[in-house]
Amino acid sequence: MKKALLVLVALMMVVALAACAPAGEDDAVAPEITATAAAADVGAAASDLLNAAIEAEDLDYVFENGMYDNIAGFANDDANAWFFYVNDALATVGAAEYTVAEGDVLVLRYEAINNNIEDVEGDDANVEGDDANVEGEDANAEGEDANVEGDDANVEGEGANVEGEETPAE
Repeated sequence: MKKALLVLVALMMVVALAACAPAGEDDAVAPEITATAAAADVGAAASDLLNAAIEAEDLDYVFENGMYDNIAGFANDDANAWFFYVNDALATVGAAEYTVAEGDVLVLRYEAINNNIEDVEGDDANVEGDDANVEGEDANAEGEDANVEGDDANVEGEGANVEGEETPAE
């Protein structure tokens, strides 16, 4: 009986110690970078405030060609990327192009790319549906697995593909 009790206590200690162990690399959570624009910041680029916020946290980061990458070891890849938000809305321009107004809340979030697939905005691009991809100016896509390439192309339907200029298809 003493052996069984001793084994049970030993197992409980192992479980308790394992629960207190530091999180592994796979358990790491990307930081959310936030900056709020004060009156003195009006007219500055959002990237200036965000860069200062990242540096204040003493985090390593890459900011090249208007894109954030590898903040605190969280790099953009095929599944995840850093997204720029202004006042809780996905920004339609990059942080270097956005001029802040007083009170703007700027946020960088490391998220799954698929979370933002329907929030894509470009030169008159409208995207609706699952797995929609849009390339070109004035392109409109609606439906599942719709792919559009070309100027003024319009597509509606499931599995539809259209390439060309001013080509409507349904």
